[in-house]
Amino acid sequence: MAVATTMALLATLLFPIDALAPADICNHPIDNTNSRKRSRKAAFLHKSDRGTMPPVVTAEELHNLGLSLSKRKRGSHSFYKGWIHWRSAAIDAIRSDLSMNLPERADRAEFEDLFFKLGVASDVGQMPSFEDAGARSGYAIEFFCRARYLADLYVDALNEKYDFPPFWLDELETTPMITGRTLMNNENDETYHMVSLGGGPGFDYVGAALASSFCAYTANIDRETSRHSQQQFQRQLSIKATILDYEEGWCDLVDAMGDSTQRILQNSQLSCNWGG
Repeated sequence: MAVATTMALLATLLFPIDALAPADICNHPIDNTNSRKRSRKAAFLHKSDRGTMPPVVTAEELHNLGLSLSKRKRGSHSFYKGWIHWRSAAIDAIRSDLSMNLPERADRAEFEDLFFKLGVASDVGQMPSFEDAGARSGYAIEFFCRARYLADLYVDALNEKYDFPPFWLDELETTPMITGRTLMNNENDETYHMVSLGGGPGFDYVGAALASSFCAYTANIDRETSRHSQQQFQRQLSIKATILDYEEGWCDLVDAMGDSTQRILQNSQLSCNWGG
């Protein structure tokens, strides 16, 4: 649990996406008459509004892709190319599913207002409100790419060119994020518990689910029994994440995030729960 929490916090510090405010608003109060950062044409909500979303893979297609990459040597160049391909497809598919599973429809204008104020907050120290449900939904959809940061950090631990502290690597070797399994023998199932602090709406959980699911394909398991069976992966991988955040409004979005991740990764033992 300590390793998962530490890495989640590190990923947040390394990639502060909210700190994107224009320089000319530094040291000035928020002007509510113009508090809006326009979405770019490449933004999910922008493309969704215009019906120009590209197709995404199905859950079964994603599973088959993982199987096709399962024999690549861990830490090799081809392994990382396969990882980037698989996790990019998975993120697009989970986000697409989430967009149709939101507890409240994303409000593009309210999200852009929140996005602007998040940038201002980094300069003036004035925390914006997350009380608008439509803005929160927009945040969950538009910033969904954050899930890849923690996922990449986990998988990078398999790359010898990165100089991670030995104690860190030793601890990671006991987690499903690298081993791809929580079942360590043939008799007893074990669930890996992780906590994400300030983790609404659940990006850290998705990152952990992505890394562990991909590593499950390359784990040392019986190829003949796993080649066509998703149940084999479900039996060896069980993660329960608890999301803690000061904003109570993330509660239903955390549930939706968990549901979409389960559907696309086809593993009911990957769960994400709101902890308050």
